[in-house]
Formats: sequence, structure tokens, C-alpha cells
Amino acid sequence: MSAVDKAVAQLVLSNRLEEVARMTAWLHGAGKEFALPDEILGDLDLALNELVVNVISYGYPQGGEGAIELTLEVVENRIRVKLVDDGIPFDPLSRQAPEAPASLAEAPLGGLGIGLALGVTESPSYERSEERNRLVLFSRAWE
Repeated sequence: MSAVDKAVAQLVLSNRLEEVARMTAWLHGAGKEFALPDEILGDLDLALNELVVNVISYGYPQGGEGAIELTLEVVENRIRVKLVDDGIPFDPLSRQAPEAPASLAEAPLGGLGIGLALGVTESPSYERSEERNRLVLFSRAWE
């Protein structure tokens, strides 16, 4: 299910890693429709890939089908991103950022994605309501 108009784009994904490619294609189509600058689109691509892969990988430890809803909305010269999932409760904003490794060889294999996603976006907020995680964040402004 996908829809793009002048100000809003929406997509519903199932909790399967194969869906990430479909999300990326949808995001780039919306970016073209919204005439987003390449840098903003690149930041959103990084953020959504990290966040959605995290939800798919860890949000459904008991297995089963799940739904991940994405909404992009143009708000003046920024994009408001809403990510809603029915996975287990998880507040990515409560997670403490890991320490920066001294070298690439000492860098952990995982655990950096949420920090990357939040680092390229602004004004994040999270709530758990109606058995769903709801994360809202904004792109940086463009001219």
C-alpha cells in the first residue's frame, strides 16, 4: 500500500528484511515528488534504513507478522517522518549513545544505527500508545 501526493507520502511494510528495498524505492520516489535536495534525501535514506532494519530485526522477537507504517509530510521546508510499528515496546530516545571507539578496529559490529539515524535528523519524539511504538522526527531544513 503506497500513496504519494503533493504533501504526504505513506507506506506500510511487513516486518521482513526484503521490504527495505521497497521502502528505499518509495522514499526516493517521494523525494523526487517533493523535490528534496540530495543531501536531505540521503539523510532520510540513512535514518529510515537504520530505524526500519532495527524494528524488523529486534521488534518481533516472538516472530509473527507485523506492520511498520511510514509517513513523510512536508512541513514548510522540512520533512516530518512518522514511523509506527506494532513490535515490542522500545524507545530509541532512551538509549544511551555508545562511546566512540578509539579506532575502526575497536568499533563494535552493531549498536550504532540509532545514533546515526538520530544524528542526521532533528526534534525526535517517541511515545508508546495503543500497543504501538510511535517515533516522529524531522529532516534538517532546506532552502
